[in-house]
Amino acid sequence: MNQEFQKKYTISTPTVEENLANNGFKDLPKPIMDYIKTNKQGRICMDELPTSLQIGARKTTIKKILLQGNVLQQGFEIGMLAIPAGEGIQLHTHLNDGEKYMVLSPNSSFQITGEEEPSTENICGIGQKHGIEPGQEDITILNIKVAKEILKHIDLNEITPENIFSNNIQVKLEELSNEFKINTKLEENQRN
Repeated sequence: MNQEFQKKYTISTPTVEENLANNGFKDLPKPIMDYIKTNKQGRICMDELPTSLQIGARKTTIKKILLQGNVLQQGFEIGMLAIPAGEGIQLHTHLNDGEKYMVLSPNSSFQITGEEEPSTENICGIGQKHGIEPGQEDITILNIKVAKEILKHIDLNEITPENIFSNNIQVKLEELSNEFKINTKLEENQRN
């Protein structure tokens, strides 16, 4: 193949950072980027938040990335949300899990439905409600959702964007997840 042809038709593949930024996930903290590059080998699966949970102008959709886990199968999940300006998350109740939202965007905050002051983090416990009002700017949020069985053994206040993928937190989540899977299997067998 001649060099001129090859030069003309070579497609450049965006880096992981460019791909994330192009989809609203900008300025991610180093521990999160390191996790994506190392544990996910740069491969990410992007989805959209169901429209039933979105509020706002609906000009663009809220994108989400599941980084780790599955709350129904493993008892916890860690993900990110890219919320465009003018969009928000509908007020919703957590019946079987707790959730923590943490703002990753520098110098940004969000307005929790029903709260008077903007915040950079929010914890919603079992039986509680929360939502995010449409904001003036794009924001990226890290969230961790934990099943009620695991929530008894972990303090969401201790989890931050800087330590969420640290060895201490990961080992604890893995141990609790294994226990959750065993207990879920036992309950399932007892029902049958």
